[in-house]
Amino acid sequence: MAIIRGNLRIFQLLVDSGRADLNAKDSNNVTFLCDIAALGFKEFAEVLLAKRGVDVNLADSTGDTPLIRSSVLGHLGVLKTLLTVDEIRVNQRNRDGFSALMAASWRQHIIIVKELLKQPSIDVNAKEINGFTALHLAVGLGNLDITNLLLRVGRLDINQKSNWKKSALSIASQMGHADVVRSLLLRKDLNVNTKNVLGKTALHIAVGRGHLKVVASLLSRKDIDANSASLFGTTPLHLAVGSHKIVLALLRHGGVDVNKQSLPAYLSRAAIHEASEYGHVSDVVALWKVGGADVNLKVVLCRIRAESRLRPALRVNF
Repeated sequence: MAIIRGNLRIFQLLVDSGRADLNAKDSNNVTFLCDIAALGFKEFAEVLLAKRGVDVNLADSTGDTPLIRSSVLGHLGVLKTLLTVDEIRVNQRNRDGFSALMAASWRQHIIIVKELLKQPSIDVNAKEINGFTALHLAVGLGNLDITNLLLRVGRLDINQKSNWKKSALSIASQMGHADVVRSLLLRKDLNVNTKNVLGKTALHIAVGRGHLKVVASLLSRKDIDANSASLFGTTPLHLAVGSHKIVLALLRHGGVDVNKQSLPAYLSRAAIHEASEYGHVSDVVALWKVGGADVNLKVVLCRIRAESRLRPALRVNF
């Protein structure tokens, strides 16, 4: 009760009495130190940690330690106090796999992230249960400041993937965070063509979401593969149809195979077939005049029949 009420004097008396179990837990396995960390009471933490035998790493029923709690809630004073204890385990994780660094990144507490990154043993590549790292979380939220802090750590694996094979670049591209994408692209060790479980690159994803600025940034990389095919054989150009500015950006990039077709087992057709079927006249013209598309290219649907790119609208659906 002394902690909940914020009464430091009574808390000091109880701790000094020598009778209290300083590692005692409630029904949810919450210790005094966990409560103190959650409330942000730095002076209480200093009083408690001055006593021998206090276990700074004891977790509650969710696996949250005092360090994780202070990181989640942004209590810098308590966090700094905890980090002075030699026995602190800075990389300990809760039941969801979150470490203090991941928690701080998720809650966007930049001052906490800065402090944790000062720890020599901090694991910047640790993953939570879905395979997301602190960097994945920061880029997904579009937090450029935290992203840049993490990118300055030399041992950071920028190409690390989640359980669904999502990289930091693919996540930032999906969310349309152009400034974050540009920052990631500055790292020379970035694999710009890495693929997710569907075989899609960041360029596929950005194009599919209609994020023109992200597409432009990705195309600025000399090592970008603009013809990369997904598991279904679709290229970024296939997905761009209907977004005229993105179609033009891809065509002007150079090296785009405008006649590349998707896999026969799915829909063996090129971008111009897509544009023709759905009535995107400006895209048809661009693919033909700018990209030099073959207007006589055949499309095979489900390996059954072929038709010219000018006749898909005549297909009977019954």
